[in-house]
Amino acid sequence: MRAKLIFIATSAFIFNSYSGEIQCLGANNFLKQVSVQDEEEKSKSPVQEWLAVYEGIKNKNKQNNNAEVSLNWLALYDSYLELNYDNYMELYDYFKKEKKGHLLDLFPEPNKWDELTTLIEKREGNTNKDKVRELHLKLLMSVLNNDIVKQEEIVTELSNQINNLDDSDKRHQNSLLASLIPLLSLEVEGSKPPEIVQLEEDLNQASQYDSPQYINMPDLVTLVGRKEAEKILVKTFKTKNINLSFRFVKGSDTYSLAQKIALKMIAELNKAHWELCFDIPNIELFEAFEKKFVNKPVLVHLKLLKMKSILSWVV
Repeated sequence: MRAKLIFIATSAFIFNSYSGEIQCLGANNFLKQVSVQDEEEKSKSPVQEWLAVYEGIKNKNKQNNNAEVSLNWLALYDSYLELNYDNYMELYDYFKKEKKGHLLDLFPEPNKWDELTTLIEKREGNTNKDKVRELHLKLLMSVLNNDIVKQEEIVTELSNQINNLDDSDKRHQNSLLASLIPLLSLEVEGSKPPEIVQLEEDLNQASQYDSPQYINMPDLVTLVGRKEAEKILVKTFKTKNINLSFRFVKGSDTYSLAQKIALKMIAELNKAHWELCFDIPNIELFEAFEKKFVNKPVLVHLKLLKMKSILSWVV
């Protein structure tokens, strides 16, 4: 912007018919104004800029009697996607304090949903991430329109498209989709829960890394039932180069099932999963891990340290 305005100012200076002194004064003053404008623009944070767009669209909707409310909301949505995580947090704090500035504040009324759906159906993303975002929009409209068939189609397409994302984005989107499906009350035929798909991918890729890979165990019993959960746990316990975490399933049926299978498979395990011993105490499993994976010199050393610690309090 500054470069364009400087060019305009310079052009005005060259073609001005006034005296040289006045010309220079006019150009200099103009450039000073440009500098002030530039500083004001730079001082605006991305959130302030978005809120300015928000207010502009809000006023525009009032003036046009909601004639372009669907287009306006999509424009606001697109600008919202340009914000980063810190911006979202700042915007959320603003919304809590001011009770305005939320993306959904300007969402079209139900009588505009057909129009909005048509506009969204025409949108196509350029990148894989954009395509996933557009599918989320389409899913939103299918829910609002109570179109169950469309929901199933979009969830299937969304699940396939997520597989084209980078690993970090894939994990996030799979987790998001896993939380969405129960809310939609959908059962997509032939598809696995995204969390199971992610677990299988993590297990298959573990051997490709030099260091152990940390994997959070999902609630298998809830997701796929006890019988299928048992098969997955057996495969998981046989996988090398992984560190399993059960922190999200402690106290669940998946946790107790994992305890039983680990004890049953003790001869085949390649490492101890101590986390399975403590939340719901399992002495038998602890002793089995201790016997197989902890050598006696280490145990003696630990006991001596414990005795020394106790004595230090007594003496």
